[in-house]
Amino acid sequence: SRPGIVAITKPEIIKYLAEIGEIYGGPEGKCRFIHNTEFIVSPLTMNKKVAACILEKAKYTAPIGIGTMPVSGSTAPVTIAGVVTLATAEIISGWIVVNSVNENTEISGCIASGMMDMTTTRTCLSTPETMLQDMGVHQLFRRLYGCYLEVPWFVVDAKVPGLQASYEKCFKVFALESLRIGHFTGFGLGSLDGGTTFSPTQAMVELDLVRGIWQLFHGIKVTNETIALDIIEGVGVGG
Repeated sequence: SRPGIVAITKPEIIKYLAEIGEIYGGPEGKCRFIHNTEFIVSPLTMNKKVAACILEKAKYTAPIGIGTMPVSGSTAPVTIAGVVTLATAEIISGWIVVNSVNENTEISGCIASGMMDMTTTRTCLSTPETMLQDMGVHQLFRRLYGCYLEVPWFVVDAKVPGLQASYEKCFKVFALESLRIGHFTGFGLGSLDGGTTFSPTQAMVELDLVRGIWQLFHGIKVTNETIALDIIEGVGVGG
């Protein structure tokens, strides 16, 4: 009853997704299933698939997101500041392309960087360095351009359900909240292995965890009723 987003693998399927959206939600629903993020290939490459998707989406005036996933020490400089610089250039260049096609298109952005483990050459997605890179790009766009970038909290290294996956996701959520990025949602529950697989078991574990985290982020409601001064005075000392 509430279908979510769709991963677009080929530009040829966009017209069919637009038709499905129109059937589901009327004329205004055309863009429902084609509103996703197209990713630049680091370093500084927009491939033919991304370019073709942008051109096709522009026909429907669908919102278009430009994302990037640079990996420090591999597809990006080894320094955190270098990754932030490269990612910023990639996202802005994508936005320029989108606006060149249709200046009225609503645009958004996404940063989900990684770092290469020099001992194994494995890409790591949940280290303190990757979070600093992602939050650095987010903060730069927020301060200089007044816009909001998505930082996916659910893209983690863990491949199986359990403690590692739960820790990595909680670590990311709390790191993002330290900057008041505040876009923690249920999307991505149960995802593993860099967002490539889904585990119902892990999703159930995370539901228990995120309910507590969500409650924590809501803070404290302070009113005359919640202060309960009349009850405190009525019970009195040691009551």
